[in-house]
Amino acid sequence: MNQTDMIKRAAAGDRDALTQLMNAYRQEAALWARDILRDTHFAEDAVQESFLRLAAKLPGLRDPERFRPWLRRLVRRTAINMLRGAENRTKPFGDLPESADPYLVGRPDEPLQEILRRESRREVADHSFAALRGKAKRVMDAMEEGLQPDEAAALLGITRSNVYNLISRSRSKLNEDRFRMEVDRYLSSRQREGNPGRIVLEEPRFSRPYAFLSVALLEVLRYGGDTDRPLTTIMGMTGDAFRIGISSGCDWRGLSTFDWSFAFYGAAERVGWSARCFGRPGRQQILPEQQVGVLRLIHDAVEANRPAIVWNLTINEFDLVFGYDDSERVLLCRSHRPGVHRYTYESLGRSPESPGLFAAVLDRRTGAPSSLHTVLAGIVKQIRGDEPRVSGFVFGQAAYREWQSAVLENRLDPLGHAYQVALLSEAREHACHYLEQLSRDRSIRGEARSHLVVASKLYKQIGRIMQQLYPSFPFGMGGVTSNREHMAAGLKAAMEAEAEAAGCLEAALERL
Repeated sequence: MNQTDMIKRAAAGDRDALTQLMNAYRQEAALWARDILRDTHFAEDAVQESFLRLAAKLPGLRDPERFRPWLRRLVRRTAINMLRGAENRTKPFGDLPESADPYLVGRPDEPLQEILRRESRREVADHSFAALRGKAKRVMDAMEEGLQPDEAAALLGITRSNVYNLISRSRSKLNEDRFRMEVDRYLSSRQREGNPGRIVLEEPRFSRPYAFLSVALLEVLRYGGDTDRPLTTIMGMTGDAFRIGISSGCDWRGLSTFDWSFAFYGAAERVGWSARCFGRPGRQQILPEQQVGVLRLIHDAVEANRPAIVWNLTINEFDLVFGYDDSERVLLCRSHRPGVHRYTYESLGRSPESPGLFAAVLDRRTGAPSSLHTVLAGIVKQIRGDEPRVSGFVFGQAAYREWQSAVLENRLDPLGHAYQVALLSEAREHACHYLEQLSRDRSIRGEARSHLVVASKLYKQIGRIMQQLYPSFPFGMGGVTSNREHMAAGLKAAMEAEAEAAGCLEAALERL
Protein backbone atom coordinates (compact mmCIF):
# COMPACT_ATOMS: atom_id res chain seq x y z
CA MET A 1 0.00 0.00 0.00
CA ASN A 2 1.51 3.35 -1.05
CA GLN A 3 1.49 6.37 1.23
CA THR A 4 -1.33 8.21 -0.55
CA ASP A 5 -3.65 5.22 -0.18
CA MET A 6 -2.53 4.80 3.42
CA ILE A 7 -3.41 8.45 4.20
CA LYS A 8 -6.80 8.20 2.50
CA ARG A 9 -7.68 5.01 4.36
CA ALA A 10 -6.51 6.44 7.68
CA ALA A 11 -8.63 9.55 7.07
CA ALA A 12 -11.60 7.29 6.39
CA GLY A 13 -11.20 5.62 9.79
CA ASP A 14 -8.96 2.60 9.01
CA ARG A 15 -7.09 2.02 12.31
CA ASP A 16 -4.46 -0.28 10.75
CA ALA A 17 -3.59 2.34 8.13
CA LEU A 18 -3.36 5.00 10.83
CA THR A 19 -1.00 2.83 12.89
CA GLN A 20 1.24 2.20 9.86
CA LEU A 21 1.29 5.94 9.14
CA MET A 22 2.30 6.82 12.70
CA ASN A 23 5.03 4.16 12.73
CA ALA A 24 6.41 5.48 9.43
CA TYR A 25 6.76 9.03 10.78
CA ARG A 26 7.39 8.47 14.50
CA GLN A 27 11.17 8.90 14.36
CA GLU A 28 11.02 12.00 12.15
CA ALA A 29 8.25 13.52 14.28
CA ALA A 30 10.46 13.09 17.37
CA LEU A 31 13.22 15.10 15.67
CA TRP A 32 10.78 17.92 14.84
CA ALA A 33 9.59 18.09 18.44
CA ARG A 34 13.09 17.85 19.92
CA ASP A 35 14.23 20.75 17.73
CA ILE A 36 11.87 22.95 19.79
CA LEU A 37 11.82 21.33 23.21
CA ARG A 38 15.54 20.38 23.41
CA ASP A 39 14.62 17.34 25.48
CA THR A 40 14.12 13.77 24.24
CA HIS A 41 11.51 12.79 26.82
CA PHE A 42 9.43 15.95 26.33
CA ALA A 43 9.70 15.43 22.57
CA GLU A 44 8.25 11.91 22.91
CA ASP A 45 5.35 13.33 24.91
CA ALA A 46 4.72 15.92 22.18
CA VAL A 47 4.73 13.23 19.48
CA GLN A 48 2.34 11.07 21.44
CA GLU A 49 -0.05 13.99 21.93
CA SER A 50 0.20 14.90 18.24
CA PHE A 51 -0.63 11.35 17.17
CA LEU A 52 -3.65 11.36 19.48
CA ARG A 53 -4.94 14.37 17.54
CA LEU A 54 -3.97 12.92 14.17
CA ALA A 55 -7.06 10.76 13.64
CA ALA A 56 -9.43 13.67 14.27
CA LYS A 57 -7.54 16.16 12.14
CA LEU A 58 -6.55 13.95 9.21
CA PRO A 59 -9.92 14.17 7.37
CA GLY A 60 -9.27 17.94 7.04
CA LEU A 61 -6.12 17.37 4.95
CA ARG A 62 -7.10 18.33 1.40
CA ASP A 63 -3.95 17.21 -0.42
CA PRO A 64 -2.48 13.86 0.72
CA GLU A 65 0.79 14.78 -1.02
CA ARG A 66 1.22 17.54 1.57
CA PHE A 67 0.94 15.14 4.50
CA ARG A 68 4.55 15.45 5.65
CA PRO A 69 4.62 19.30 6.06
CA TRP A 70 1.09 19.13 7.48
CA LEU A 71 2.18 16.60 10.13
CA ARG A 72 5.34 18.57 10.85
CA ARG A 73 3.25 21.65 11.53
CA LEU A 74 0.95 19.70 13.84
CA VAL A 75 3.87 18.27 15.83
CA ARG A 76 5.70 21.56 16.12
CA ARG A 77 2.57 23.44 17.20
CA THR A 78 2.01 20.84 19.90
CA ALA A 79 5.64 21.23 21.04
CA ILE A 80 5.33 25.02 21.12
CA ASN A 81 2.18 24.76 23.24
CA MET A 82 4.06 22.51 25.64
CA LEU A 83 6.93 24.99 25.75
CA ARG A 84 4.54 27.85 26.46
CA GLY A 85 3.01 25.81 29.27
CA ALA A 86 6.45 25.14 30.75
CA GLU A 87 7.30 28.84 30.56
CA ASN A 88 4.11 29.75 32.41
CA ARG A 89 4.63 27.07 35.06
CA THR A 90 8.30 27.77 35.80
CA LYS A 91 8.33 31.58 35.78
CA PRO A 92 6.25 33.28 38.47
CA PHE A 93 5.14 36.79 37.63
CA GLY A 94 7.67 38.48 39.89
CA ASP A 95 10.57 36.77 38.12
CA LEU A 96 9.66 37.86 34.62
CA PRO A 97 12.31 40.07 32.96
CA GLU A 98 11.66 43.77 32.87
CA SER A 99 9.91 44.93 29.71
CA ALA A 100 12.20 46.31 27.02
CA ASP A 101 11.42 48.61 24.14
CA PRO A 102 10.14 46.23 21.41
CA TYR A 103 11.05 48.70 18.68
CA LEU A 104 14.71 49.26 19.56
CA VAL A 105 17.18 47.75 17.10
CA GLY A 106 19.38 45.09 18.55
CA ARG A 107 17.02 44.02 21.34
CA PRO A 108 17.86 40.39 22.19
CA ASP A 109 14.94 38.02 21.57
CA GLU A 110 13.63 35.67 24.20
CA PRO A 111 14.16 32.01 23.11
CA LEU A 112 10.42 31.34 22.90
CA GLN A 113 9.87 34.40 20.73
CA GLU A 114 12.63 33.33 18.36
CA ILE A 115 11.07 29.88 18.06
CA LEU A 116 7.66 31.40 17.35
CA ARG A 117 9.13 33.59 14.63
CA ARG A 118 10.89 30.64 13.01
CA GLU A 119 7.70 28.61 13.09
CA SER A 120 5.79 31.51 11.57
CA ARG A 121 8.21 31.59 8.66
CA ARG A 122 7.88 27.84 8.19
CA GLU A 123 4.10 28.05 8.28
CA VAL A 124 4.16 30.69 5.54
CA ALA A 125 6.53 28.53 3.51
CA ASP A 126 4.22 25.54 3.79
CA HIS A 127 1.24 27.70 2.78
CA SER A 128 3.09 29.17 -0.20
CA PHE A 129 4.41 25.84 -1.42
CA ALA A 130 0.91 24.37 -1.21
CA ALA A 131 -0.37 27.19 -3.43
CA LEU A 132 2.21 26.51 -6.14
CA ARG A 133 1.09 24.72 -9.29
CA GLY A 134 2.65 22.72 -12.08
CA LYS A 135 6.43 22.68 -12.55
CA ALA A 136 7.01 25.27 -9.83
CA LYS A 137 5.39 22.96 -7.27
CA ARG A 138 7.34 19.93 -8.48
CA VAL A 139 10.64 21.84 -8.39
CA MET A 140 10.08 23.13 -4.85
CA ASP A 141 9.00 19.66 -3.68
CA ALA A 142 12.23 18.29 -5.15
CA MET A 143 14.25 20.95 -3.32
CA GLU A 144 12.44 20.15 -0.08
CA GLU A 145 13.42 16.49 -0.50
CA GLY A 146 17.09 17.55 -0.76
CA LEU A 147 17.70 17.23 -4.51
CA GLN A 148 20.26 19.49 -6.16
CA PRO A 149 19.16 21.72 -9.11
CA ASP A 150 20.84 19.41 -11.64
CA GLU A 151 19.07 16.40 -10.16
CA ALA A 152 15.73 18.22 -10.12
CA ALA A 153 16.20 19.24 -13.77
CA ALA A 154 16.91 15.63 -14.80
CA LEU A 155 13.99 14.30 -12.77
CA LEU A 156 11.50 16.77 -14.26
CA GLY A 157 12.91 16.83 -17.78
CA ILE A 158 13.67 20.57 -17.86
CA THR A 159 16.84 22.62 -18.15
CA ARG A 160 18.86 23.73 -15.13
CA SER A 161 18.19 27.40 -16.00
CA ASN A 162 14.45 26.69 -15.84
CA VAL A 163 14.92 25.15 -12.41
CA TYR A 164 16.71 28.27 -11.17
CA ASN A 165 14.03 30.55 -12.67
CA LEU A 166 11.25 28.55 -11.01
CA ILE A 167 13.12 28.61 -7.68
CA SER A 168 13.64 32.37 -7.94
CA ARG A 169 9.98 33.08 -8.71
CA SER A 170 8.80 30.71 -5.99
CA ARG A 171 11.07 32.30 -3.40
CA SER A 172 9.89 35.74 -4.43
CA LYS A 173 6.29 34.62 -3.95
CA LEU A 174 7.22 33.08 -0.62
CA ASN A 175 8.78 36.35 0.53
CA GLU A 176 5.71 38.37 -0.48
CA ASP A 177 3.47 35.87 1.30
CA ARG A 178 5.55 36.15 4.47
CA PHE A 179 4.99 39.91 4.64
CA ARG A 180 1.32 39.66 3.70
CA MET A 181 0.53 36.93 6.21
CA GLU A 182 2.39 38.70 9.03
CA VAL A 183 0.35 41.86 8.36
CA ASP A 184 -2.80 39.71 8.18
CA ARG A 185 -2.10 38.32 11.66
CA TYR A 186 -1.36 41.76 13.05
CA LEU A 187 -4.54 43.33 11.65
CA SER A 188 -6.62 40.39 12.91
CA SER A 189 -5.24 40.95 16.41
CA ARG A 190 -6.02 44.67 16.16
CA GLN A 191 -9.59 43.86 15.18
CA ARG A 192 -9.98 41.39 18.06
CA GLU A 193 -8.70 44.00 20.50
CA GLY A 194 -11.23 46.54 19.23
CA ASN A 195 -8.73 49.08 17.90
CA PRO A 196 -10.03 51.74 15.48
CA GLY A 197 -9.72 50.72 11.84
CA ARG A 198 -9.11 54.20 10.48
CA ILE A 199 -7.80 57.48 11.91
CA VAL A 200 -6.71 60.56 9.98
CA LEU A 201 -5.27 63.47 11.96
CA GLU A 202 -5.14 67.05 10.80
CA GLU A 203 -2.76 67.28 7.86
CA PRO A 204 0.68 68.61 8.83
CA ARG A 205 1.44 72.20 7.85
CA PHE A 206 4.99 73.24 7.12
CA SER A 207 6.94 75.42 4.73
CA ARG A 208 10.27 73.66 4.34
CA PRO A 209 11.73 70.16 3.86
CA TYR A 210 12.24 67.81 6.76
CA ALA A 211 15.96 67.60 6.08
CA PHE A 212 16.60 68.13 9.79
CA LEU A 213 15.17 65.74 12.35
CA SER A 214 14.35 68.77 14.53
CA VAL A 215 11.94 70.13 11.93
CA ALA A 216 9.86 66.94 12.05
CA LEU A 217 10.11 66.87 15.85
CA LEU A 218 8.80 70.43 16.08
CA GLU A 219 5.79 69.54 13.93
CA VAL A 220 4.93 66.60 16.21
CA LEU A 221 5.31 68.78 19.32
CA ARG A 222 2.76 71.18 17.87
CA TYR A 223 0.18 68.39 17.74
CA GLY A 224 0.62 68.11 21.49
CA GLY A 225 -0.04 71.80 22.00
CA ASP A 226 3.62 72.81 22.36
CA THR A 227 3.57 75.87 20.08
CA ASP A 228 5.75 78.26 22.08
CA ARG A 229 9.21 77.06 21.08
CA PRO A 230 10.53 78.23 17.69
CA LEU A 231 12.61 76.07 15.37
CA THR A 232 15.83 77.78 16.48
CA THR A 233 15.25 76.66 20.07
CA ILE A 234 14.53 73.05 19.03
CA MET A 235 17.52 73.00 16.67
CA GLY A 236 19.73 74.24 19.49
CA MET A 237 18.40 72.02 22.26
CA THR A 238 18.59 68.85 20.18
CA GLY A 239 22.01 69.67 18.73
CA ASP A 240 20.82 69.61 15.11
CA ALA A 241 22.15 73.14 14.62
CA PHE A 242 25.66 71.91 15.49
CA ARG A 243 25.78 68.51 13.75
CA ILE A 244 28.03 67.79 10.79
CA GLY A 245 28.39 64.40 9.14
CA ILE A 246 30.26 63.54 5.94
CA SER A 247 30.38 60.43 3.81
CA SER A 248 33.39 59.51 1.72
CA GLY A 249 33.38 62.01 -1.16
CA CYS A 250 30.73 64.17 0.55
CA ASP A 251 27.59 62.88 -1.11
CA TRP A 252 24.04 64.06 -0.31
CA ARG A 253 23.50 61.54 2.51
CA GLY A 254 25.95 63.19 4.92
CA LEU A 255 23.79 65.41 7.10
CA SER A 256 20.82 63.04 7.14
CA THR A 257 22.77 59.88 8.04
CA PHE A 258 23.58 59.43 11.71
CA ASP A 259 22.41 57.12 14.46
CA TRP A 260 18.78 58.24 14.21
CA SER A 261 17.49 56.31 17.21
CA PHE A 262 20.30 57.50 19.47
CA ALA A 263 19.77 61.09 18.33
CA PHE A 264 15.98 61.01 18.68
CA TYR A 265 16.00 59.48 22.15
CA GLY A 266 18.34 62.27 23.24
CA ALA A 267 16.38 64.98 21.44
CA ALA A 268 13.08 63.88 22.97
CA GLU A 269 14.60 63.77 26.45
CA ARG A 270 15.96 67.30 26.09
CA VAL A 271 12.52 68.69 25.23
CA GLY A 272 10.83 66.78 28.06
CA TRP A 273 9.42 63.66 26.38
CA SER A 274 10.08 59.94 26.26
CA ALA A 275 10.30 58.31 22.84
CA ARG A 276 10.14 54.99 21.02
CA CYS A 277 12.21 54.29 17.92
CA PHE A 278 13.10 51.66 15.38
CA GLY A 279 16.05 51.69 13.02
CA ARG A 280 19.65 52.68 12.56
CA PRO A 281 21.66 53.31 9.38
CA GLY A 282 23.13 50.29 7.66
CA ARG A 283 20.05 48.06 7.67
CA GLN A 284 19.66 46.57 4.19
CA GLN A 285 16.44 44.66 4.72
CA ILE A 286 13.56 44.36 7.13
CA LEU A 287 11.92 41.19 8.43
CA PRO A 288 8.13 40.78 8.41
CA GLU A 289 8.07 40.77 12.21
CA GLN A 290 10.04 44.03 12.29
CA GLN A 291 7.75 45.60 9.73
CA VAL A 292 4.76 44.78 11.94
CA GLY A 293 6.62 46.26 14.91
CA VAL A 294 6.99 49.54 13.01
CA LEU A 295 3.31 49.44 12.03
CA ARG A 296 2.38 48.99 15.68
CA LEU A 297 4.60 51.96 16.55
CA ILE A 298 2.81 54.11 13.94
CA HIS A 299 -0.66 52.95 15.00
CA ASP A 300 0.13 53.76 18.63
CA ALA A 301 1.31 57.27 17.73
CA VAL A 302 -1.64 58.18 15.52
CA GLU A 303 -4.10 56.79 18.06
CA ALA A 304 -2.45 59.11 20.61
CA ASN A 305 -3.13 62.05 18.23
CA ARG A 306 0.51 62.47 17.25
CA PRO A 307 2.08 61.72 13.86
CA ALA A 308 4.96 59.27 13.56
CA ILE A 309 8.27 60.37 12.06
CA VAL A 310 9.51 58.00 9.35
CA TRP A 311 12.70 58.23 7.31
CA ASN A 312 12.92 56.46 3.94
CA LEU A 313 9.48 57.18 2.49
CA THR A 314 10.73 60.31 0.73
CA ILE A 315 14.42 60.08 -0.16
CA ASN A 316 16.61 61.94 2.33
CA GLU A 317 13.71 63.46 4.26
CA PHE A 318 11.80 62.71 7.45
CA ASP A 319 8.13 62.23 6.62
CA LEU A 320 5.19 62.51 9.01
CA VAL A 321 2.66 59.65 9.02
CA PHE A 322 -0.56 61.28 10.20
CA GLY A 323 -3.19 58.68 9.30
CA TYR A 324 -3.90 55.04 8.53
CA ASP A 325 -6.63 52.85 7.09
CA ASP A 326 -6.52 49.18 8.08
CA SER A 327 -9.14 48.10 5.56
CA GLU A 328 -7.10 49.53 2.66
CA ARG A 329 -3.80 48.76 4.45
CA VAL A 330 -2.39 52.21 3.72
CA LEU A 331 -0.52 54.91 5.63
CA LEU A 332 -1.16 58.60 4.92
CA CYS A 333 2.02 60.69 4.90
CA ARG A 334 3.26 64.19 4.22
CA SER A 335 6.69 65.35 3.21
CA HIS A 336 7.71 68.70 1.79
CA ARG A 337 6.46 67.53 -1.59
CA PRO A 338 2.92 68.67 -2.44
CA GLY A 339 -0.02 66.45 -1.58
CA VAL A 340 -0.73 63.49 0.65
CA HIS A 341 1.14 60.30 -0.15
CA ARG A 342 -0.16 56.78 0.44
CA TYR A 343 2.09 53.85 1.31
CA THR A 344 0.89 50.28 1.69
CA TYR A 345 1.65 48.47 4.93
CA GLU A 346 3.63 45.74 3.15
CA SER A 347 5.87 48.26 1.34
CA LEU A 348 7.08 49.86 4.57
CA GLY A 349 10.88 49.65 4.75
CA ARG A 350 11.21 47.75 1.47
CA SER A 351 12.21 50.52 -0.94
CA PRO A 352 14.77 49.15 -3.44
CA GLU A 353 16.13 52.67 -4.09
CA SER A 354 16.91 53.46 -0.46
CA PRO A 355 17.00 50.43 1.86
CA GLY A 356 16.65 50.78 5.57
CA LEU A 357 13.99 52.30 7.76
CA PHE A 358 13.73 54.60 10.76
CA ALA A 359 10.54 55.35 12.67
CA ALA A 360 10.14 57.39 15.84
CA VAL A 361 7.28 58.60 18.01
CA LEU A 362 6.94 60.79 21.06
CA ASP A 363 5.51 58.59 23.79
CA ARG A 364 4.64 60.73 26.83
CA ARG A 365 5.71 63.86 28.66
CA THR A 366 8.35 63.24 31.31
CA GLY A 367 8.45 66.69 32.88
CA ALA A 368 10.60 69.76 32.39
CA PRO A 369 13.12 69.94 29.52
CA SER A 370 16.75 69.11 30.25
CA SER A 371 18.91 71.63 32.09
CA LEU A 372 21.06 74.12 30.22
CA HIS A 373 24.13 72.30 31.49
CA THR A 374 22.92 69.04 29.90
CA VAL A 375 22.08 70.78 26.62
CA LEU A 376 25.43 72.56 26.33
CA ALA A 377 27.35 69.41 27.23
CA GLY A 378 25.49 67.60 24.45
CA ILE A 379 26.29 70.38 21.98
CA VAL A 380 30.01 70.15 22.79
CA LYS A 381 29.92 66.40 22.11
CA GLN A 382 28.14 67.12 18.84
CA ILE A 383 30.84 69.58 17.75
CA ARG A 384 33.61 67.17 18.71
CA GLY A 385 31.95 64.35 16.77
CA ASP A 386 31.33 62.23 19.86
CA GLU A 387 28.48 60.22 18.32
CA PRO A 388 27.86 56.50 17.72
CA ARG A 389 29.81 55.22 14.74
CA VAL A 390 28.06 54.76 11.41
CA SER A 391 29.94 52.78 8.76
CA GLY A 392 31.08 55.03 5.89
CA PHE A 393 30.47 58.32 7.74
CA VAL A 394 32.45 60.57 10.08
CA PHE A 395 31.25 63.37 12.33
CA GLY A 396 32.38 66.58 13.95
CA GLN A 397 35.98 67.67 13.42
CA ALA A 398 36.77 64.44 11.57
CA ALA A 399 33.99 65.30 9.09
CA TYR A 400 35.68 68.57 8.21
CA ARG A 401 38.99 66.79 7.62
CA GLU A 402 37.32 64.23 5.34
CA TRP A 403 35.59 67.02 3.45
CA GLN A 404 38.89 68.85 2.89
CA SER A 405 40.54 65.64 1.66
CA ALA A 406 37.72 65.05 -0.80
CA VAL A 407 38.19 68.58 -2.17
CA LEU A 408 41.98 68.39 -2.52
CA GLU A 409 41.98 64.84 -3.93
CA ASN A 410 39.34 65.73 -6.53
CA ARG A 411 36.83 63.12 -5.36
CA LEU A 412 34.15 65.55 -4.29
CA ASP A 413 30.52 64.93 -5.23
CA PRO A 414 29.47 68.36 -6.59
CA LEU A 415 25.76 68.01 -5.86
CA GLY A 416 26.44 66.52 -2.45
CA HIS A 417 28.79 69.40 -1.66
CA ALA A 418 26.19 71.98 -2.68
CA TYR A 419 23.48 70.27 -0.62
CA GLN A 420 25.77 70.00 2.39
CA VAL A 421 26.79 73.65 2.23
CA ALA A 422 23.20 74.85 1.88
CA LEU A 423 21.99 72.88 4.91
CA LEU A 424 24.99 73.75 7.05
CA SER A 425 24.55 77.45 6.28
CA GLU A 426 21.02 77.23 7.64
CA ALA A 427 22.01 75.07 10.61
CA ARG A 428 24.84 77.37 11.67
CA GLU A 429 22.52 80.37 11.45
CA HIS A 430 20.25 78.63 13.95
CA ALA A 431 23.31 77.84 16.10
CA CYS A 432 24.31 81.51 16.13
CA HIS A 433 20.82 82.71 17.11
CA TYR A 434 20.37 79.98 19.74
CA LEU A 435 23.61 80.85 21.54
CA GLU A 436 22.74 84.54 21.26
CA GLN A 437 19.38 83.82 22.94
CA LEU A 438 21.14 81.97 25.76
CA SER A 439 23.53 84.85 26.29
CA ARG A 440 20.54 87.14 26.95
CA ASP A 441 19.13 84.82 29.63
CA ARG A 442 19.15 86.77 32.90
CA SER A 443 20.11 83.66 34.86
CA ILE A 444 23.43 83.48 32.99
CA ARG A 445 25.92 86.10 34.03
CA GLY A 446 29.57 87.06 34.07
CA GLU A 447 32.13 85.00 32.20
CA ALA A 448 29.62 82.30 31.23
CA ARG A 449 27.60 84.91 29.33
CA SER A 450 30.77 86.29 27.67
CA HIS A 451 31.78 82.83 26.42
CA LEU A 452 28.31 82.29 24.94
CA VAL A 453 28.54 85.66 23.14
CA VAL A 454 31.90 84.70 21.61
CA ALA A 455 30.60 81.26 20.56
CA SER A 456 27.58 82.91 18.93
CA LYS A 457 29.83 85.22 16.91
CA LEU A 458 31.97 82.28 15.83
CA TYR A 459 28.92 80.51 14.46
CA LYS A 460 27.89 83.64 12.61
CA GLN A 461 31.33 83.57 11.02
CA ILE A 462 30.96 79.87 10.15
CA GLY A 463 27.63 80.59 8.47
CA ARG A 464 29.26 83.23 6.26
CA ILE A 465 32.04 80.79 5.32
CA MET A 466 29.49 78.19 4.29
CA GLN A 467 27.65 80.67 2.08
CA GLN A 468 30.90 81.46 0.30
CA LEU A 469 31.52 77.76 -0.32
CA TYR A 470 28.27 77.29 -2.23
CA PRO A 471 29.41 76.50 -5.79
CA SER A 472 28.61 78.40 -8.93
CA PHE A 473 26.73 76.65 -11.73
CA PRO A 474 27.43 74.49 -13.62
CA PHE A 475 28.76 72.35 -10.77
CA GLY A 476 30.84 69.93 -12.81
CA MET A 477 32.44 72.48 -15.17
CA GLY A 478 34.36 74.81 -12.93
CA GLY A 479 31.80 75.61 -10.26
CA VAL A 480 33.28 73.18 -7.73
CA THR A 481 36.62 72.07 -9.12
CA SER A 482 38.12 75.36 -10.33
CA ASN A 483 39.40 76.59 -6.97
CA ARG A 484 39.98 73.62 -4.70
CA GLU A 485 42.63 75.38 -2.61
CA HIS A 486 40.17 78.17 -1.77
CA MET A 487 37.47 75.65 -0.77
CA ALA A 488 39.88 73.64 1.39
CA ALA A 489 41.00 76.84 3.13
CA GLY A 490 37.39 77.79 3.83
CA LEU A 491 36.64 74.37 5.31
CA LYS A 492 39.77 74.58 7.47
CA ALA A 493 38.68 77.99 8.77
CA ALA A 494 35.20 76.66 9.58
CA MET A 495 36.67 73.64 11.37
CA GLU A 496 38.97 75.80 13.48
CA ALA A 497 36.13 78.19 14.33
CA GLU A 498 33.94 75.27 15.46
CA ALA A 499 36.77 73.92 17.64
CA GLU A 500 37.17 77.37 19.20
CA ALA A 501 33.41 77.57 19.79
CA ALA A 502 33.51 74.19 21.53
CA GLY A 503 36.19 75.56 23.82
CA CYS A 504 34.04 78.60 24.62
CA LEU A 505 31.07 76.40 25.47
CA GLU A 506 33.19 74.19 27.70
CA ALA A 507 34.42 77.32 29.50
CA ALA A 508 30.82 78.52 29.88
CA LEU A 509 29.87 75.14 31.33
CA GLU A 510 32.53 75.47 34.02
CA ARG A 511 31.04 78.81 35.10
CA LEU A 512 27.34 77.96 35.09
